[in-house]
Amino acid sequence: MCLLYAVILDLKRQSDTLMLRLDKVFQRIAGLDDYPVQSTISRFLKSFRVETAKGIAKVNHSLLMKARRDFEGWSKITLDLDSHVRTAYGHQQRASVGYNPKKPGRASFHPLFCFIGETRDFLHGIFRTGKAHTSRGVKRFVDECLKRIPDGIREIYLRADSGFYNGNFLSYLEKKGILYAIAVKLYPWIQMELVGLNYRDIGGGVSVGEMWYTGIGWEEPRRMVVILLTRNLNLLYNGFMHKTGLCD
Repeated sequence: MCLLYAVILDLKRQSDTLMLRLDKVFQRIAGLDDYPVQSTISRFLKSFRVETAKGIAKVNHSLLMKARRDFEGWSKITLDLDSHVRTAYGHQQRASVGYNPKKPGRASFHPLFCFIGETRDFLHGIFRTGKAHTSRGVKRFVDECLKRIPDGIREIYLRADSGFYNGNFLSYLEKKGILYAIAVKLYPWIQMELVGLNYRDIGGGVSVGEMWYTGIGWEEPRRMVVILLTRNLNLLYNGFMHKTGLCD
């Protein structure tokens, strides 16, 4: 319970819990006789094993389904995939050097998460080392996510950033019957395809166009929607260029 209070209060490190140990008013409101020292918390966390974490995940999922009444009456649901780079400090187990935009060269972790788009509930997550690519193990991960969705939901949508833009993954989603929207980086070979596209103004300084694009190794072309932020074109005169966003 002490750790749950620390998480709710957005304390980032174990050392930050010192303020709760010194705050007698908080302890009285929370109904605590005392608050553990950092070394006690560390020993408690070190006793955790993988099976313990899996057990906690099962309890979390059961609570989610109970709170949402098994999504009764829902016919469709959106899965939001996201990965997160977390810098490791000290000698953390399984930490490794990989892509770390904020602190290049530092060891980190690279977990993968799935949230329910309509409610922002956490559905599933896996732990990965820092050198893991964004899309590593994503097909098996999505399979595990689908098992956590009630059988009554027939339409599955998926959204993800450009780290998941991969032809094999797109084919996997299509075979599963999952409708998807995945961002794409503005690669030079895609830029060449944008020449001559017709754009439609949808208001707010945003225009959209579309095209059919066949990537390397693809058997069939896929529809690509191009989003042009026209309100930022004036920045060109100030020496800046705003890249267009792409989504598949």
